[in-house]
Amino acid sequence: MLEKNQRFKSLLYVLADAALLFIGFLLANYIRFNYVRYFEPGGAGPALAVARDPRNIIAGLATSLVLVLIYWVAGIYSTTRLRGLAERCTKIAVINAAGLLIFIGALYLMHLDDYSRIVLALFYILGTAGVVIERMVLRWVDRARRRKGLGLRHILLVGGGKSAALYLRALEHNPYYGFVVDGYLAGIEEPGLGVRYMGSYDALSARLDEIAVDEVVVALEADEIELLPHVFAACDKNGVRITMVPFYSDYLPARPTIDVLDECKLINVRQTPFDNLLNAAVKRGLDIIGSLILIILTSPVMLVTAIGVKLSSPGRSSSGRSASA
Repeated sequence: MLEKNQRFKSLLYVLADAALLFIGFLLANYIRFNYVRYFEPGGAGPALAVARDPRNIIAGLATSLVLVLIYWVAGIYSTTRLRGLAERCTKIAVINAAGLLIFIGALYLMHLDDYSRIVLALFYILGTAGVVIERMVLRWVDRARRRKGLGLRHILLVGGGKSAALYLRALEHNPYYGFVVDGYLAGIEEPGLGVRYMGSYDALSARLDEIAVDEVVVALEADEIELLPHVFAACDKNGVRITMVPFYSDYLPARPTIDVLDECKLINVRQTPFDNLLNAAVKRGLDIIGSLILIILTSPVMLVTAIGVKLSSPGRSSSGRSASA
């Protein structure tokens, strides 16, 4: 069964991440002022005095807590199993980079101007590595438990058509997520699905009372949509989470977005990356930077060309000849 203490586990993850980030901050200071060569004349100078300032510890602790808060807002602690480790770790690396800017701002507000840049670099490396390694270890532990039949999410599938088969095939290709389909409900039995048939749609309430499931996955076809109110009512009565596999999933992008127009929900089916203002601004900036780099790299060629034209032709290389009367 799925663990019922997900909130408690998320809280433990929050505390562990905050502790790892703060430990990384302390290690960064320790390594910098004990094992890294001093490039400044006379040693560390003012930077060492800043490191010994109690406000430095306060700034490091505050930054660790702010980073963990941003992790929470960004969905790092989401209980969904469908977000891969690479996606979460990439988010963590980006957030930690932004956290450095927050840390620098905190130093400025606290008038700690003489701060070691090596400490900042070590803080980023150690903090990011610690949180990422923690998640790698936790994933290894979770997969080991699931191989023993522990920590599995038990699913009741509602539907027996194409959408249900698509969902079962996806689970078969990704067994490490820890989903187990206990059975399915459908109008008629579909032997090709490979899971236990547990009756028609009318038996949903009875099945939810008989067996303990963690989630109901609704995979109804277009001609069965009128059954949704009945399915939702039964799941709400038993307090079971609902996930839907839309019958038109073949036409949806990998990460669809939903807009709300009054009571109407609009699914963006063909959204382009540059619909996002930030993405468009980044693209425009890269275009400008790339153009400048190409101009600089090709400037010697253009200079040689201009010299060649000057030597091989009379008059100025950039002026046209006057027309004779």
